[in-house]
Amino acid sequence: MSAQPMSNHPDLGTLRAYLDHEAPDHDQLTAHVRACLECTREIRTLRADAMTVTAHLDVLAGLRSTSDGGSPRGVVGIGMLSTPAGRAVAADLLSAFHSEQVAAVRLTADQAAELEEALYGLGEPKPDEPVDNSMKPVASVEEAAAMVPLDIAQPEASVLPEGVDAVADEVLVSKSFTVGFEFDEEKTKSYMQDLGSQVQIPDGYDGTTLTVTYPDAVALVYLADDDTSDAEVIVGTAGAVSVNSDGLSLPQLQSFLEQVPGIPDDLMKQLNDINVLEGTLPIPIPTDYITGENTEVGGNPAVKFAQPGVGSGYLWQESDRIIGVAAVGDEYEAEKIAESLAD
Repeated sequence: MSAQPMSNHPDLGTLRAYLDHEAPDHDQLTAHVRACLECTREIRTLRADAMTVTAHLDVLAGLRSTSDGGSPRGVVGIGMLSTPAGRAVAADLLSAFHSEQVAAVRLTADQAAELEEALYGLGEPKPDEPVDNSMKPVASVEEAAAMVPLDIAQPEASVLPEGVDAVADEVLVSKSFTVGFEFDEEKTKSYMQDLGSQVQIPDGYDGTTLTVTYPDAVALVYLADDDTSDAEVIVGTAGAVSVNSDGLSLPQLQSFLEQVPGIPDDLMKQLNDINVLEGTLPIPIPTDYITGENTEVGGNPAVKFAQPGVGSGYLWQESDRIIGVAAVGDEYEAEKIAESLAD
């Protein structure tokens, strides 16, 4: 028997617990939210706030220092290798491929919240428990190279800002990890019914799972020798991203997702325009806080980021290697370093 809606509105604490899947009466709350316009709006606001805060903190924190958590490392946080919100977008909407190049995909916090709401109506992320994707400090570039099979990008001293030498102050490593999203036919039917949608669910949809393998990554952090300078550079190297599907063929799945109500039309259009199926990795740009545009680095398609008053960065892929550069201050610094590293 289906759960009955509540007679009274849940408070904000209960709604937050519901969003975190920690509410003991989850089914009853689900029934109430679906039947209550006021609570539906409140849920949407809470989701948007959560996504905004997550994106903002990660943009500002970027690749976090183990010695001083206060310095801004913004632009590389999205680029090298995306925020939690960005990973959710990529993992849930990418069709299977092996990345060959990158392109910017712009979305607001509201669009990210709408996307999350739509996807939770279609299935569940896998695994259920959070994946440890944090970057951990190691003693040297040599130690990092022994841990991961990467040709680690290292800038020459001549292209670094004045006062910054070519020995990295911090070396951070993130090991490869896998996340997925499993589509559930019954859950999708219920979601479609609630929205009055007549979209046909294709045969073989139930249990189809998208699996995204995020690569090993290394970040080198260069700080100014003089404490009076805020010069800072981050250079990141990672392998290619790969995505696989178990179930529906990938064109079938993409065609279905294009029809799903609730997924922002503008986002789907951007994904179609950059030809994701042909190997273009979409890089989410949270436009509430940073700007982003498609450009080139050394002849390779690239994404440029900028956070006003903080700095700028570039991200591009060469063969099976993704490289990211971010610099605090003058945006020319990031461009100069990026061009020096490009093949």
